[in-house]
Amino acid sequence: MSIRAIINVAGAWLGMALAVSALVAGIAGGAALLLYQVYIWLRVGHWEPHSIITLLRWAEWPWAMSPRDWIGFHAFLDFIPLFLALPVAGVLLFAGFRASAWESAGVAGESRPAD
Repeated sequence: MSIRAIINVAGAWLGMALAVSALVAGIAGGAALLLYQVYIWLRVGHWEPHSIITLLRWAEWPWAMSPRDWIGFHAFLDFIPLFLALPVAGVLLFAGFRASAWESAGVAGESRPAD
């Protein structure tokens, strides 16, 4: 086995590790946030909504704090619950990292094994 082949296999394993990590982090993050929201609701009787805009405000993006443009898009992102967006992001990252791992291994054009 050549050095190039070893590097390709290592890159594929790293890509798959990143893919699985992104998937697990997205699902676990969404579940943890939902459990936190349910806990607060059961304890004080008030649902504390968290959306994608909540995350962007936490990151201190000026547009998320006071939008002057793209108001409808801001409202749309404020409507999407973060506990649903995190697993979706995890799945999308999983798909991207997985495709990258297959490409890194040099099997991009070949048939892939069944999942």
